Amino acid sequence: MNISKQKILFNEFVEKQRSLLESKGHDYANEDVLSNFKKVGAVTGNGATGAVLNLITTKVVRLANLLEKGGTGKHESLEDTLVDLSNYSFLASCILNEQKAEQDQLKEAIDRSKSNYNKHIDAEAELAPANFSKSVEEDDARTSNSSYIDHDSSLHSHPLE
Repeated sequence: MNISKQKILFNEFVEKQRSLLESKGHDYANEDVLSNFKKVGAVTGNGATGAVLNLITTKVVRLANLLEKGGTGKHESLEDTLVDLSNYSFLASCILNEQKAEQDQLKEAIDRSKSNYNKHIDAEAELAPANFSKSVEEDDARTSNSSYIDHDSSLHSHPLE
C-alpha cells in the first residue's frame, strides 16, 4: 500500500469514527459526553476509566472472535468492531485527559491553600517577636508598679527581732 492509498483509507476511517462517535454519543450520553462511562464506573466501583477499559476488552475479544470466523459477523462487521475499538480508545484518552485536568486543578487548589497558610504563619511569626517584647515590657511595668511588692526593707525583717 502506498502513502496516498493509506491517506484515503485513513480519512474514510476517521469519518466513520466521527459519525459513529456522534451517533452513539447522542444515544448514550448527555451534555457530558463521558457521562455514561462515569455512571457505569460509579455503579461498578471501577470508575469511568474502568468502564471504558471493560468495553475495550470486550471489543478486543469480539475482534479475536471475528478474525477466527474469517472476519464476518451477524450483527457487527470487522470494520464496525475496529471503528468501535478506536472510538473507545479515544474516549479512554478523553477520560484520562479530564482526570488529569481535575488532578491539576486539585493540586493548584492545594498549592494555593498551602501558600495562604504559609503566608498566615509567616505573618504571625513576624508579629510574634513584637508582641512578645511588648508583653515583656508590660509585665515589667506591672511588676515595678505593683502594690503587692514592697521595697521597704523593714517589712522583710523577722517579727521577733
